[in-house]
Amino acid sequence: MQSLRVHVANETQLGDLAARLAACLQPPCVLALYGQLGAGKTTFVRAFVDALAPQAHVQVNSPTYTLANTYCTYPVVHHLDLYRLDDLEHVWDLGLGELMLDEQAFVCVEWPKTFVREIAVPRLIEMQLDMKALDGSCKRHVKLTFSAECPRTWYDAVQKVVKQPYD
Repeated sequence: MQSLRVHVANETQLGDLAARLAACLQPPCVLALYGQLGAGKTTFVRAFVDALAPQAHVQVNSPTYTLANTYCTYPVVHHLDLYRLDDLEHVWDLGLGELMLDEQAFVCVEWPKTFVREIAVPRLIEMQLDMKALDGSCKRHVKLTFSAECPRTWYDAVQKVVKQPYD
């Protein structure tokens, strides 16, 4: 496993990070998004989807109550929220396990708990979003951890683009 740390000053820069990742990755890929309420998980997914289909104006909402949204981008993005699920069996019963294993899609999972590891999803990137208040502003610290199944070229490409200045 390899990790990168990135600091973003605001939601705009978080969206820029999402767009940069979308340009570097390809399916199958699961992005497991960890972070407290308001850390920017859905904001990240919104920008990721927009980067894949900028002209489509896809409406991205948190799937808190629906548990899953699928966006008709190219490639497809499945957006899952596992916050209300306690048991791996429920994940499978609801068809969410199959979505996580979709080899033609990106899968963004909010509140993944341990489910992404238990299902043994291929090409997993775990993203920890932490908010820190500094000098009256809120900054996000992002840690990206790439599973051993992720191609080394992904890590290298992401490492290169996150070092570039943000707009």
